[in-house]
Amino acid sequence: MEKTGQAGRLLRHLDWYRQLGDVRFFSYLDEPGPALLRPCRKPGWPARRYALFLPFIDPELRRSDVLRCLNLLGAVPAIVARMAFGTPFVVSYGAQYGEIARLHGRSPLHQRKWAWLERVALRLASAVLVSHPLLAARLQARHPAANIVPHGNWVDPALFCPAENLPAGQNPGPILYVGRLVKEKNLLPLATIAWVTPRWKVRLVGEGPLGEGFRRLRCEVPGPVPWERLPDEYRAAGVFCLPSLSEGNPKALLEAMACGAPVVVSDRVEGVVRHGETGLVFAAEDQRSLLDALRRVLSDRELRHKLGSAAREWVVAHHDVGTLMPRELEIVRAAVFKK
Repeated sequence: MEKTGQAGRLLRHLDWYRQLGDVRFFSYLDEPGPALLRPCRKPGWPARRYALFLPFIDPELRRSDVLRCLNLLGAVPAIVARMAFGTPFVVSYGAQYGEIARLHGRSPLHQRKWAWLERVALRLASAVLVSHPLLAARLQARHPAANIVPHGNWVDPALFCPAENLPAGQNPGPILYVGRLVKEKNLLPLATIAWVTPRWKVRLVGEGPLGEGFRRLRCEVPGPVPWERLPDEYRAAGVFCLPSLSEGNPKALLEAMACGAPVVVSDRVEGVVRHGETGLVFAAEDQRSLLDALRRVLSDRELRHKLGSAAREWVVAHHDVGTLMPRELEIVRAAVFKK
């Protein structure tokens, strides 16, 4: 998380959980947990094996009243603890992992592993927090018995806010993307624009295997930026663009909208942007559609202001951390009493 710039957000999220009592952070990666929480031990086993045996190795986990898994892969030790000790768990489901595996060209067997993990985790979890309602509805249809709870990602509107000396959407800065530089984000059409249209600057903030190739296409690729400094990136952007082929409820998009940046997103980003009201939506696999949307926004200052202001208002109404995190804590607390 430090390498990707997201450690600050993770610690902020975990800090809310102190309201529930004693908190422990468990990880089966090589790195230790956050300094302010006591990490579990790492015996030097391969991560997958360690994930399976973690509930038997670490007594702290066995004594937990409830486990909170921040993604589907993190549910592996929680599933074992639930089956072995009856420990309840709550898991977040933020993306269609099998679809991402397909976009990466992974084998059908690998894709079936994700499907199996989804089926088992959703059957055993006390609650499944799903990042947006359309995905929640699809999951509920596949798993009717699961306790699916639509629960979007949070944004701190006090930290992610427009610049005081510049109205929303008025900055003539670059086309900005924030996130991983990987295949499913569909960044090549955006990078190509930087190559063929020199007057438009494209800035790709993040890390991933495609970064060096994008630098050769004249994109700015500064690497990851710490979460606390991302508001400056959004405020400096002329437009924020998310051209993904697969998405859940993207944190970077919500943060950009909270900062008043006008946004242009692909039609694979569901349930967030209302076309023509809080941003523009283009066809994911149509580069001309992307180009037209960017040209429309970058050439119209009044439209940028309108979209940026409306986006900020919508995010504050639906994704304020002060509303979503207390709700999340209540869901986790309820899992303990249902044990």
